[in-house]
Amino acid sequence: MIRVMLVDDEVLALEFLKEVIDWNQHGFQIVGQALNGKRALELFQKENPHIIISDIKMSVMDGLELSKRVKELNPHTKIILLSAYKDFEYAKKGIQYGVSNYLLKHEINEATLLGELNKVKSEIYSEEEWQQAKKRYFVKNIIYDAPKEENMKGSTGVGNQLFMIMLQFNKPLFYDDGKRERPPAGFHTIMESLRKEPVSKITYVTDVQISEDNYLVLYNADQIRSEYEAEEFIYQKALYVERVIRESGEGFYGILCSRRFLHNQVAATFRELSRKIRYSPFMKQNKYCFLDQIPAGDPDEEVELL
Repeated sequence: MIRVMLVDDEVLALEFLKEVIDWNQHGFQIVGQALNGKRALELFQKENPHIIISDIKMSVMDGLELSKRVKELNPHTKIILLSAYKDFEYAKKGIQYGVSNYLLKHEINEATLLGELNKVKSEIYSEEEWQQAKKRYFVKNIIYDAPKEENMKGSTGVGNQLFMIMLQFNKPLFYDDGKRERPPAGFHTIMESLRKEPVSKITYVTDVQISEDNYLVLYNADQIRSEYEAEEFIYQKALYVERVIRESGEGFYGILCSRRFLHNQVAATFRELSRKIRYSPFMKQNKYCFLDQIPAGDPDEEVELL
């Protein structure tokens, strides 16, 4: 079910949006309503919807400012801005914040709203499928099968020189009945800090959930020339992630980094990270640590992905 939040400073406009289509029948669920952008932002951080439908002109915080704040928390959230004809040019300024979906308020009816929603739903599914495909490749072909060097070079897009960061999260992201819970909005801010590089010469490759509370992120470090330089760049990345986690307040307590390694050492490095991340409760909370600073685990213990 695609989760939707409605935002408009007119109560009648909110009621109209709620009634204009049968949301559940078409695969959508309204998870929140707000009369201004400030309240919407508070609800967003609690509900973390896939889609926000918001009026552009509102008191307290308008739709553009809301779009900016939401995209900072979770760039994957889709936003549909509603505007009167006279405000449409102003609404299009949302492009700079990653907003690409607009509707004129006087043109909203069942067909136009459902058409826009289905377009956004397709974008969401396509993005999720692509991310899942990359993760399946990473897990199956790199971690488990550990392809030979001649099969990996130039064909995977992974690169030759790599490093990994593993996070251990102390709050489960699953309900008791086994259904996966949608993570809090701050969690997406943390993951985006790992995927988008403020540090030059390193590039994000992919990430994968190892268990309920462990996440692994793989990076390409081919542009780094020396081991000394590599250590400095990894150090800078770890400091950045540590700061984002501390500011988000989402409760991570372990940040474990590898040194730089060759692509054919991915499986071995992953297993060492998996063994040593258990020591993260003994590390200072939300502080990074390198593999060689943690005592070795049992080399015979098997590590399985969920």
